Amino acid sequence: MHYYEDLLANTDCPEYEGKHKGVVEVPLKEFIEDVLKISREYLEKYAPVIEEIRFKHKGKKEDYNFLWELYQEVKELYEKVENG
Repeated sequence: MHYYEDLLANTDCPEYEGKHKGVVEVPLKEFIEDVLKISREYLEKYAPVIEEIRFKHKGKKEDYNFLWELYQEVKELYEKVENG
């Protein structure tokens, strides 16, 4: 993963000089597991709250089914690869 940290790019602290961008290597398996975990947590805990707030302000609900479908697709593909 490539990263760029704008706050570090604009600091005058010598210990952070040149550390505002770079590449972080992440094992793919652990990355996918983390993405699935974070996605599920978002869909279960936060999406309903956001939906409720949006409904109060706009008078209509958002449909998060497509996000659940994408999550399920990635999960199934991951499990298929893991189980050979």
